Amino acid sequence: MSKERQELSSIENELLFKQWRLKNKVELFLLDGDGTIWDTGEVFQQQLSKCYGFLAENAGFLTRHQWENIITEQDNLAFEKFAVDFKRWSYVFDKVAQKTGLSRKISVEAETLVMQIYQTPLKFLDRVEDGLKFLKKTETPFGIVTHANRHWTWQKYQWSNLSRYLDWDMVYTVGEKTHKTSSSWFEAVKYFGSSPERCAVVGDSPRADINPAYQIGVEHCFLIQSSGEIWSVHKQPVDPKTTVISSVGDLIWLGSNFTDQDEK
Repeated sequence: MSKERQELSSIENELLFKQWRLKNKVELFLLDGDGTIWDTGEVFQQQLSKCYGFLAENAGFLTRHQWENIITEQDNLAFEKFAVDFKRWSYVFDKVAQKTGLSRKISVEAETLVMQIYQTPLKFLDRVEDGLKFLKKTETPFGIVTHANRHWTWQKYQWSNLSRYLDWDMVYTVGEKTHKTSSSWFEAVKYFGSSPERCAVVGDSPRADINPAYQIGVEHCFLIQSSGEIWSVHKQPVDPKTTVISSVGDLIWLGSNFTDQDEK
């Protein structure tokens, strides 16, 4: 984003953003949830780190790094089979026990540490609130399309007091037992009463957000790339026209950036 344009007044940014929407005929922004709105990654890392440390200390026969490698490998395999269903962790630890001889008692305790992920309040990612306030202030319709258990999504909605920015019925859950695909995104667009060419999509996953959105005809996709690494199962090349941003908050400067490009 242009530094010069970032220094525009809030009113100028709002006007330019509205002009961008009008020119591109974008009537609805659809935002991914985990990794785009909510800082789910931090909680996963925190609890998995506790799990690796626990196993290294209590199982005794592998190092922390070795436990991390084994669990990560099994989690990646389980994702293909179970998507993001939290019940996949039982499968993961069963496989880990089969491969390592880990006792049932220690396995259950390790799994319990991981399952605390789903009971831990989540925070918004950096500058997400700035972006949500901006969308609301500019009267930009937006919804969330998330790949998660609906009960857990409701908890996240409550923890972050998301009702300040949008109603619960503007949160669409794909469901944890299936993968987030082009069909998922098409159904989400229909749910919101729109069409792909009238939507812009913001997400952190090339596999689950950006590429499926392009496949159904969305023309404006914004890939969140922060300092952290995304889960390896989500990595894919994306269309060169994809706009890379660091946060939902960068949408504030979308109109001014677009004007810069017009002036070149």
